[in-house]
Amino acid sequence: MTSPDLARSASDIREQAADWLFRTASANWTADDQTQLDKWLDASEFHRASYWRLEAAWQESARLAALRPAHRGTAVLKRLLNLNVLKAAAAVVLVGVGATAAYYKFTAPNVSTYATAVGGHRTLTLPDGTVIELNTDTVVSIANDLSQRRVWLTKGEALFEVKHDVRHPFTVIAGDHKVTDLGTKFVVRQSGNRVEVALIEGRAQFESIGGSAPRSTELTPGEVAVATGNSMSVTKLPAKQVSDELAWRKGLLVFDGATLADAVSEFNRYNTDKIVIHDPSLLRLRVNGTFPVHARHDFAEVARAVFGLRAQDKDSEILISR
Repeated sequence: MTSPDLARSASDIREQAADWLFRTASANWTADDQTQLDKWLDASEFHRASYWRLEAAWQESARLAALRPAHRGTAVLKRLLNLNVLKAAAAVVLVGVGATAAYYKFTAPNVSTYATAVGGHRTLTLPDGTVIELNTDTVVSIANDLSQRRVWLTKGEALFEVKHDVRHPFTVIAGDHKVTDLGTKFVVRQSGNRVEVALIEGRAQFESIGGSAPRSTELTPGEVAVATGNSMSVTKLPAKQVSDELAWRKGLLVFDGATLADAVSEFNRYNTDKIVIHDPSLLRLRVNGTFPVHARHDFAEVARAVFGLRAQDKDSEILISR
């Protein structure tokens, strides 16, 4: 039975998480606001889990990766998903977080958490020699007990160059999925309930550990596995494409026949100021080129020159249209 104090605390957290989420989308969001949000997130694992999972769920449901509303203010967000509904969703999320945290407290080791901001890049070297590179907007937690060799990817993307130890397997957990090193260099990317694993060197075991029908596959170099809550697929990529997808390590984005929608989505991962496309007919245009991850204006200029499109700066967005 839940005590009244715990119930009130949970209610407060879900209210605060929902309010913060709306405030971040405001055109009036400032650096001071971001500092206050960071302090709130740092204050508790419950704050972080509630906010991040709620944010991921909202982004997935709103489908804002490449085609966003005309304005970023709170009023538009409320039309997409009103505040009461969002807070109710936060309540459901927090119940799940509470149950997970209770299990985690008694079964998992102590962890250290590391994060990058939007557009950030960070390299971690573990005591066993394993190297982890965090891409933009990424959060990982690493077991402090060295015998565990376990990492939790909460969101974002990370490259793992694992120091193999047959007696102590290295495991990455992302949502309901797990990657186990078999002498490996691999990338894991998590977005909502979608997990993607690309194997660069060695071998790795990729497993779905949730749901009623667990699935498992052993990956070889060049293979990419994509899993959601109820599916898993594996494809083989050319070596050049694998290399291009790792260009973020050098601060670059490489597009080779990518759709304009996918290219814009990638730029928006690395920048708080977004590129916005209003005309759905533009999304399937194909683009090529190599750009620094923050070169939004250069990309917009190429789109203007190659396709004859318009690129207009408006507030903190670049609007691309015919």
